[in-house]
Amino acid sequence: MNLLKSLIFACLVLLSEVSFSTIYGEDTRLDRFEFSTPSVLALSSSSVALISPSTITPMNDRFVKLQGPTLAASESLCSGERFENQPVLALCSGVLIAKDIVLTAGHCVPNEEQCQSTKFVFGLELENETQIDVLVTHKNIYDCGELLYTQSGNAKENIADFALIRLARPVDDHPIAKIDRSSKLLTGTKLMAFGYPNGIPLKYIDGNIRSNNLDLPFFVTNLGSFNRNSGSPVFDSETGGLQGILFDGEEDFVLDGQCFRAKHCSLDGCHGESVTRILAVLPILDQLEVQLHSK
Repeated sequence: MNLLKSLIFACLVLLSEVSFSTIYGEDTRLDRFEFSTPSVLALSSSSVALISPSTITPMNDRFVKLQGPTLAASESLCSGERFENQPVLALCSGVLIAKDIVLTAGHCVPNEEQCQSTKFVFGLELENETQIDVLVTHKNIYDCGELLYTQSGNAKENIADFALIRLARPVDDHPIAKIDRSSKLLTGTKLMAFGYPNGIPLKYIDGNIRSNNLDLPFFVTNLGSFNRNSGSPVFDSETGGLQGILFDGEEDFVLDGQCFRAKHCSLDGCHGESVTRILAVLPILDQLEVQLHSK
């Protein structure tokens, strides 16, 4: 690993403690402008990006511009890697589960200080494949009101990883994800997720459950997720019910000479991507008396 990449890697681990992932089988990532199914579009609209205020540049009374390095520059990518020219903007991903409550990974918001220094942004997406600048409205940018709960964990320790944030004001123009309280998942169940892989604008991914030990607070999938997909909502493709959030997985990239390429695994290869079960989150939500939109 070259020196520049080592420094970038170390900084990311120290600053955001975000886990790593990879591609299983074919790369199914799609930009939002490539979605065609209304139900998929609706589900994706509950996704929210966690970003640093330093990426925001005011434009006028309505819009701000979000700015960051390209994915190629950020990750020292080899030429030809997918999305190499898209900007790195998000620190983590999340999902709206009540009118003013966001669910994300615990390691993304480990304390109140981190919460207060994070912006929660809806609409971080591209409208076409040639778009360079990412603009969002002031209305789509939310502050942290308070950190309600956080718990950092990992798959090796069999500890659920999630955080619950109350936004400073309610969200009135984005759908609330429907919680699946039954969550009767089987190995092979088809899934889809929405988030910000490596911090670039919103992407869709799909996959299946690889293992589902009900004694654990998470299940394992072959969703092709990446660093900063942590907190991405994972839905049952058939019912649209929220099943959990991504939080742990494989390494993103492998060294190829002097640059890096996305790591590829077979659909049943490598370790898989871990998803905190929504059932592990529900007891805390019930204690907090959060009014949910349940299926």
